[in-house]
Amino acid sequence: MNNIINHHHAIFAILFIMVVYVLYNIYEQYYNVNDNNFEHLSSITNQPYLYNRQPNDVILGGKLTIGNTTIDSSGNITVGQQNKQNIMINSANGTINIGGTIIDSTGNITLNQNGQINIGNGNVLLTPNGIITKPGIYNSVGQNTSTNSETQSTSQSTGNVSVIGIYNTPTNTTNPLQIGQIAIYDTNGNQIKVSPNDVKSSPPAYGTLSSTPIDGTLSARSFPNIFHGMENPVDPNTFYEIGLPQPQSIGSIVVYGRSDCCQERMASYKLAIKDTNSNIIDSIQLSTAYTQKYTFDGTKLSLSN
Repeated sequence: MNNIINHHHAIFAILFIMVVYVLYNIYEQYYNVNDNNFEHLSSITNQPYLYNRQPNDVILGGKLTIGNTTIDSSGNITVGQQNKQNIMINSANGTINIGGTIIDSTGNITLNQNGQINIGNGNVLLTPNGIITKPGIYNSVGQNTSTNSETQSTSQSTGNVSVIGIYNTPTNTTNPLQIGQIAIYDTNGNQIKVSPNDVKSSPPAYGTLSSTPIDGTLSARSFPNIFHGMENPVDPNTFYEIGLPQPQSIGSIVVYGRSDCCQERMASYKLAIKDTNSNIIDSIQLSTAYTQKYTFDGTKLSLSN
């Protein structure tokens, strides 16, 4: 009887060893990741075999997904819902795609049709059509929306000037604008002739006319032969503009004041030059002199007397 029991024990031991051996081989063949069987593992996952695998490399079916972020086998990174591609970095061409806005390998930014760059919480916006906008100054098509005719937008210019203007400054609420004459000269020293139709201004007061400062009398003048702006109170948006018949280069501007009274009021205003888009090329504070000459080099106004 004991011999029979011992015989059965031996058979079970042999069978147990065989089962363990088979399971070990299955494990080695399909699950153990090492350099000897990694190629077979890659055929199971349908991914290319990584011949230069390093000890710390991680292979997850050719794609790594963390939450809603995916890195695929081409090096693209997708953040957000599938196929939305809110952010995509392509290793092939070095571009970054943010909702259709592209930053390329040279640093150029191309906005999609709905995109814009917001700087300073909306103080400055760069729109897809390349226009820089500031709320209350220029809208998306470049139209002037400011209540003050002197905007603070800047412009680089080669000397092509469209508008000459005199504008109130933000702190002035007591000194009305008074102009005897404005003479504009081209770079050859020839006076540029303008007509009353070329003038835009705030409403004149006391029966004075907006056309007086361009009638050709080249001197400081006494009331009422001047332009006199409204007062009591002074409009903070007071302005006087001369539009040139056509954009052109200018060399100098002479501003004549009021000769009989209150010339100090002129120092509360600025002289400015604008381009064809109504952008200010440069501006300069006026003085208390009865006659003030300013030269212009294409980008900068300078007092010459």
